[in-house]
Amino acid sequence: MKLRDGREVVTDRPTPGGRYNIYDCAVGHPLLSMDADEGVTPMFTHCPDHPGVTSTSRGYMVSAMDVAVAMPVRMVWRRATSGELKRERRGHGTGGHYGSGGLAREWVP
Repeated sequence: MKLRDGREVVTDRPTPGGRYNIYDCAVGHPLLSMDADEGVTPMFTHCPDHPGVTSTSRGYMVSAMDVAVAMPVRMVWRRATSGELKRERRGHGTGGHYGSGGLAREWVP
């Protein structure tokens, strides 16, 4: 997958040294995430498969087996682009999330 910042990341198989997390959808399925960069990710996010339903982070308490079973990656967390940082500074963003080390999410198509 090509990220908005131009980098390519592998989302269809585990990569050695990859930092993965799972968000559990309240409807009962996992959403695998991968961190492309170091930073802060939210404890809760919405489920793209079920509008209005919340998914809760496992707090990176996942095994290699958990990752393999949950493949493919559904969301990638990365540093915000300069445009995203600028929008946040103008008050059109997530309330200082990026400026405090928060990562931006991209959904895998």
